[in-house]
Amino acid sequence: MMDYNVPRSERRPFSNELLAEIHIKLDKQGVEGLDEKEMMVLLTEEVSDSTYRLDNISRMTNEISTKIDHTAERLDTSIALAAKQIIMRIEPVAEQVGEIHHIVKKIDVKIDTISDTTQQISEKMDNLGEKMDNISEKIGNISTKIDESVTPLKEEIIKFRRTISLSAKLIVSGLWAVVASLIASLIFKACGG
Repeated sequence: MMDYNVPRSERRPFSNELLAEIHIKLDKQGVEGLDEKEMMVLLTEEVSDSTYRLDNISRMTNEISTKIDHTAERLDTSIALAAKQIIMRIEPVAEQVGEIHHIVKKIDVKIDTISDTTQQISEKMDNLGEKMDNISEKIGNISTKIDESVTPLKEEIIKFRRTISLSAKLIVSGLWAVVASLIASLIFKACGG
């Protein structure tokens, strides 16, 4: 493939003198004044120039394509290395998060057990309150005194239930807050913070 920068005289299959004569004739008489041979010379010149231009464009396109391919390969390699480093940093954190999650699940189970036990105690206290109410109806005159003693007990039971329920919720919320803080700290350290 010849470079387009090569002078026309070295690229064309006919002499400069012939081409100069044809161009003079073209300027004076126009296209109608040229015979078939002269028209062929002009067309050949144009085709030759166009061919070399296209060849040059093709060469430059190939060079650009090659450079793009090399850049893409380097970019792929860089991305793969970066991804591998990120994964290597995240994997230990993921393991620690899994362990923390397992511990929190155990704590959740224990809290659920405490909640169930508290509910059972509360139900038993409710049953006791009902029995005391029945006794108060049968006794008559003593009912007023029994009511006075049962009413504060009921209030204490309600307070106790609310306190236990609120305490359980606060414990769970506090645990999740500590876990979230710990996870954030581990990720920050793993990422070089």
